Amino acid sequence: MNDYSTISKSICEYCNLSYSKGLVVAHSGNISVRLSSELILTTPTLFSKQRLEPRDLVICDMNSNVLDGYNKPSSEIGTHLAIYSTNSDINAIIHTHPPYLCSYLYEGKLPNRDISFESQYWLKDLLLVPQFEPGSSSLSDFILSNKEKKALLYLLIKHGLFACGKSLQEAWWRTEIMENCSMINHLIDSRNING
Repeated sequence: MNDYSTISKSICEYCNLSYSKGLVVAHSGNISVRLSSELILTTPTLFSKQRLEPRDLVICDMNSNVLDGYNKPSSEIGTHLAIYSTNSDINAIIHTHPPYLCSYLYEGKLPNRDISFESQYWLKDLLLVPQFEPGSSSLSDFILSNKEKKALLYLLIKHGLFACGKSLQEAWWRTEIMENCSMINHLIDSRNING
């Protein structure tokens, strides 16, 4: 097996960042990186993202078979694999439950993404996904049936966000900008309510 230590460390750093910013809690959320056309490096299921270490990660093939690692892959690996199948340019996926964004998604709504040039640029390739059981084949099927959209952001009703990129950094930027956009929308909404 190749040495993927640098990528493994980066995944753990973004896991810790997600946890420290409150975008995931307990064992929620997951991250994966496409290592090749056939290999995916992913976080394990039922692990806190606060103190994840490279040795905890798992390498899977495109059928979610574990090829290296001691843990079970994320229970949402099927969703990651479906997303990778939609766009060969996607090499990293960060799945979080950002509170401000989720306050919209839990009501079946979207925040206004036209509020800044940054959000207009980074948040344009979006797919709103109806409510499905997390990690279910129905969710994967829905993603695959919409592959022509080549989305880079998947907003899942009553669930959370899958942000994608050519790199982990790009996926993280989309994650942060989406949550910041949602927070600003909240502030605007609150101001309008309070007069």
